[in-house]
Amino acid sequence: MRGIGTDPQRGSSLILIVGVTAALAVMVSALVVLTANAMHNTAQHRSQAKVFNVAEAALDAGQAAAWVNWPVVDTPTPSLPGDFEAKFPASQFPRPTTGQFVTVRFYDDDGTGGSNPGIRYNVHRDGDASVPVNNLLWIVAEANSGGRKAKVMALVEKITYTLTIKDRVALYTDSDAVFKGTGGQPVLGVDPPAAAAEAYVKGIVDQNGQSDVSGVTVNPDTTTTITDIFPDEILLALIEKAQGDGTYFANAAAVPAAAWSGASRIIVVENGNVDLKDIPDTETDSNGAASIWSAAHPGILIVLHGNVDCNGQKKKLYGIVYIMGGVLLTGNAEIHGMVLAKGTVDLRGTRAVDYNADVIANLNKPVIQSVRVRPGTWRELGAN
Repeated sequence: MRGIGTDPQRGSSLILIVGVTAALAVMVSALVVLTANAMHNTAQHRSQAKVFNVAEAALDAGQAAAWVNWPVVDTPTPSLPGDFEAKFPASQFPRPTTGQFVTVRFYDDDGTGGSNPGIRYNVHRDGDASVPVNNLLWIVAEANSGGRKAKVMALVEKITYTLTIKDRVALYTDSDAVFKGTGGQPVLGVDPPAAAAEAYVKGIVDQNGQSDVSGVTVNPDTTTTITDIFPDEILLALIEKAQGDGTYFANAAAVPAAAWSGASRIIVVENGNVDLKDIPDTETDSNGAASIWSAAHPGILIVLHGNVDCNGQKKKLYGIVYIMGGVLLTGNAEIHGMVLAKGTVDLRGTRAVDYNADVIANLNKPVIQSVRVRPGTWRELGAN
């Protein structure tokens, strides 16, 4: 009988086992290396994706900065919203040891138009003496985080509309109107240099006498509509702009004091009563009196569901007040510009609406509706 050590079949099995074990060891080693490489590559990809997202967000923020105040001065690095970087905490987006976390730059195009105009790196505004303003601007945004960089750019264009407000209209209402001044003081009149204006009242007019109204013809015309004076498309565009500017508020109590002194000067209140006495004065008028806005810098207040009044304090507002429903002025106020209402207008005592031609002229100007990326111009750049 043969011994175990001399059995050729057992010997070959042993060699096979050794070979398989060695092969498995090599495979495990290779798998470990592959897994480590894959994890490293995945981490790099994740880091790159995160910094790319920051760059894209910065490009959007640059558009918002251009929207608020389209570049008319040389501004190489515009100011982004104060809370922009706070949206990307350092614990998740490590700040670089050198350089900026986010950089946004404005550059003018070369004025040639087309889908791919050139860039003027020495001009950081829209147009100058050599290239006229054409509502086009390049925005370049770069992010630097966790040892990774990303840079994107796009040509953006300013989309504008022009307010087309009918002039020489002091007041319009789809409902009734009360004009009752005190001591011969007119509650409906005109500001110099205007000499005359009209008021359209669809309902009943209740007044003491002609002394309550000065320089304004109260017109019972039933053919003129509120959209003839203030077109619906303009109203919708203003509401959309207020939403984009952050000056659209769900209720009157939510309107912060800072909103009235902002650059937009378009306030939309969806619900609630607006009491003018609660609004802070933003500047002084031409007579040196404190006022909400001014003839040179008027605003627009739109109230969708609610009243506008002024109780306990006399206030001046320069601009247009548009009330979709409710009652206007159940207290003491002066509105210099124009009033449009679908509800009752009640002007008594010292409450006054005065047509102001300067207000209307300064509002009948192009308004930025949006800033959007021109199709085909977005691109990712090498970080360096």
